[in-house]
Amino acid sequence: MSALLRAALDALTATSLSNGTKQMIDMKLVRTNFYTRWPCDVCGGCTEKVEWLCEGQDIDGYGVRVCEVCLEAGQDQIDNRLEAHLKDREKGTLWLRSLIGRLNIPTFDEWRRAEGPIDERTGERLPVGGPVELEPPEWDHLMVGAAAGGRCRDDFIIDDDIPF
Repeated sequence: MSALLRAALDALTATSLSNGTKQMIDMKLVRTNFYTRWPCDVCGGCTEKVEWLCEGQDIDGYGVRVCEVCLEAGQDQIDNRLEAHLKDREKGTLWLRSLIGRLNIPTFDEWRRAEGPIDERTGERLPVGGPVELEPPEWDHLMVGAAAGGRCRDDFIIDDDIPF
């Protein structure tokens, strides 16, 4: 990372984006009526399907959310968890940059043909042949690690009974 970019990132970590003031963000417990996994800005993970979320907003209007795993780690670990998340994001940025000029993708028409015919009246996909069993790609297990900057969290609960 260039020295100029590092200096800019260092300046942003301690100040507001708009006026340069350093101001604490008061996080509050907020009840939600929509049970889903929400992203955590501190660790990069997500909440479980919980009723209460820890949320706040900086003076620029950006929302901030903290998952229950980070809450459990405690106030004294928040900055360490933010730093770890930032390092993961920096690795992910480098990986994305490495893809520039290297992706050879199929055409949209090839994709459309692979998807199968569409009923002109309803816009719904028409069945082709019988049921199709798709095998996961050989590299599927690698994508989890790459998406997490090479590290995977092992504290997620996977609920296979969820219909979506």
